[in-house]
Amino acid sequence: MRSKRFILACLLLLPAIISAKKAAPAITPEQEQQFLYYFYASRQAIEQQDYSKALLLLDFCEQLNPNDGLIKDNLGVIYAALGEADKAEALFAQAYKLAPDDCWQHYADHLLRADDKAKAIRARKIVENVQKQHPKDADIADYLMQIYMHNKQWKKALAMQDKVDALTGYDANSALNRYRIYYQWEKGKEAVAEIDKYLAEDPTNVYFLLLRADIYVNTKQYLPAFAICEQLAKLMPLSEQEFGWLKRNTYCSYYVSLIKAEEGDDWFNKGESDRAYECYEQSLSLLPQNAHVLNNYAYNLAIYGGDIKKAERMSEQTIKQEPDNPIYLDTYGWILHLQGQDLLAAFYLKKALENVQDEENRVIIKNHLDEIEKSK
Repeated sequence: MRSKRFILACLLLLPAIISAKKAAPAITPEQEQQFLYYFYASRQAIEQQDYSKALLLLDFCEQLNPNDGLIKDNLGVIYAALGEADKAEALFAQAYKLAPDDCWQHYADHLLRADDKAKAIRARKIVENVQKQHPKDADIADYLMQIYMHNKQWKKALAMQDKVDALTGYDANSALNRYRIYYQWEKGKEAVAEIDKYLAEDPTNVYFLLLRADIYVNTKQYLPAFAICEQLAKLMPLSEQEFGWLKRNTYCSYYVSLIKAEEGDDWFNKGESDRAYECYEQSLSLLPQNAHVLNNYAYNLAIYGGDIKKAERMSEQTIKQEPDNPIYLDTYGWILHLQGQDLLAAFYLKKALENVQDEENRVIIKNHLDEIEKSK
């Protein structure tokens, strides 16, 4: 709801003049204070969804000033919440007639939700009229742009977005709105161009990078999509909101997780264990059940003197997922050995030896098993 004249509407200096010959009596300061108290209390009751109380308070307000648009508007909000759509619409219409600048949005919202073509046209006309009266109000222009999009009036939507940008400047919302207009208009090249245009200005914007990656994946261009994943991995750690966006993107979350795991391996090779642990944690925050990451993290954690119990728990998860994987069995067995559980360690290492296929890993597992036999 617009509130530019909210204070004026609440002051209630005089009711409307009923006729040229007879004016309504002036409201007293005491009545003015009563009105303000009841009005604000009703707003609070609406926010708390205590509609019975809100109706009672607004009834007091109407007794003081029956021609206040904001009272009608709030009554409309209550009856809409109570499911009395027709009554709500009548009240919104009265409110708009009494105070069009303050009471247009709830009315337009209500008409648009009705999913009725005639009502949608009426809503559009209401907002168009308000926008003409307030051509420098970016919020009204943005609302009208969304109505045009809803009505598939693509050229008008773009023109209104131009007005918004002229008032507030070009930003991420501008680019996203333009992308959505072109996308729904089925103008794919123009839609993608809007994403690229914004990324040229803000190349580290996570939301737009993910959107661009999705476009690549949907067109089966996997290499450039993977390149974006590499870029996203470099931006980790992300803000909570950005991380949420990344986690919901299946393709990117999977590859960023793998990239961070490889980065963890590299840091271990450089002797930077703390940085390696950080990368592994970031990797697992995206794919908690990634056995490959769990295995490498557990092995490095164990042999470099980290939390051995944590290493054991992670390694145990890998063999639950892949009970015959020789690499995971070897890691688990070696972690058990480091804790002095040699009989159980030997069992898992022998099982690993039975399942290994390549000679390089066979030699590693055999050496581990020989080491355990020597320590008995």
